[in-house]
Amino acid sequence: MEQSVDKFALIKYEDSNNNGFIDKIFYDLDGDKIFEDSVSFAALGLRDTQPLFSTESIPIGKGRRNLKVLSIIFGFVRNRQ
Repeated sequence: MEQSVDKFALIKYEDSNNNGFIDKIFYDLDGDKIFEDSVSFAALGLRDTQPLFSTESIPIGKGRRNLKVLSIIFGFVRNRQ
């Protein structure tokens, strides 16, 4: 029999410097909605930016191949050979 869980851990992601990339992660491990711990990418010496690319300059075939590779990496699609 399944039991309902009233509280569960929460993770919150934030873009604290408003540059469009996540740079801080907050943790509430006991489910009381009070975040007890956080990790800042800047404090760890990590950059929170990534290079962007223009999809309009990518040929359709190459774009589909890249999308398939990304979907496999992130687990959206299983690799069907």
